[in-house]
Amino acid sequence: MRLIQLFFLCQLIMQATSGQTTIDNSPGKRFNRIDFKPSVYYREYSSANPVSLTINPGDIINTESVDAGGFDKEGQKKSERGNPLTGPFFIEGAEPGDAIAVTITKIALNRNYATTLEALVPRSLPGNTAKKKWRGAKLTRWNIDLENNIAMPANQHKHLQNMKIPLHPFLGCIGVAPEKTKKIPTGDSGPFGGNLDFKFMTETATVYLPVFHSGALLLMGDGHAVQGDGELNGDALETSMSFEFTAQVIKNGGADLAHPRAERQELYYGFWYREEFRQGFTNSYTKLTKLAAKRLPALIYRGNTGDWNFGSICYTENCSDEGRNGSYVAQRNSCIAQKV
Repeated sequence: MRLIQLFFLCQLIMQATSGQTTIDNSPGKRFNRIDFKPSVYYREYSSANPVSLTINPGDIINTESVDAGGFDKEGQKKSERGNPLTGPFFIEGAEPGDAIAVTITKIALNRNYATTLEALVPRSLPGNTAKKKWRGAKLTRWNIDLENNIAMPANQHKHLQNMKIPLHPFLGCIGVAPEKTKKIPTGDSGPFGGNLDFKFMTETATVYLPVFHSGALLLMGDGHAVQGDGELNGDALETSMSFEFTAQVIKNGGADLAHPRAERQELYYGFWYREEFRQGFTNSYTKLTKLAAKRLPALIYRGNTGDWNFGSICYTENCSDEGRNGSYVAQRNSCIAQKV
């Protein structure tokens, strides 16, 4: 599968609201709370997927997802491996050219274990160091202690006997059906959103996505108990998840939303897709500087204001993807963000 290289850049200036209106959020509007238990999961972003549930903007949807391997909260296999997702949700009023704002209002782990791979993806290290280990990569189990909010390896290796990691649950995948009749695996990302694998996509986060088909056809899932700044071993701590979300429709909002955007707790993110990391970093940083200077010149010129965060960035000397060698290459997901 072709590598989709993704670069995230902090967006200090939110979408201009000229010509855009959010529907169904008037004070007198009554919203429904809907409990939805999925019975079928999908492994492609596609307009051909049958609608699982039709919702109105503002409705609160309480649902759940299986893990990346297709196992539910009871450990029962419900789907084949490959990020099987919950949905599609048809959002009333969403039409091509609009945008949707999806807010995760609640997220909770719902079982006591997760799985991950004991290896590193070949492109994470130079040479053949990681490639050799990747050939023999095996799934390994981690125990989840919900009471103490930690995870630990189920098999205690000699050097990991006391290893305990704080939990930080989030959803790896949030996306809509891509344009035209495209069918894109749920392990990929693009202008439609998709497999973002970005650890800030957790409770209170809002993701903005362009709409390409009536109803948007939203898919969500790929629960992670915790992840670092990317999936350098191919997985996070993969697990099933319970979550709630709500969605709003921004009429005509897709015109200026060429790529997904997100926000959470004063952090604003923009998503750009580049073939080469060095080029993407330079172009996106330049764009950030110009945007910020227009509205927040003091932020740029004071020097010490703001916190930068990096995620999912790797360097390889022997990248073979599409014939490129000796260049900076982003993994599927790369990110910088600044708190303002």
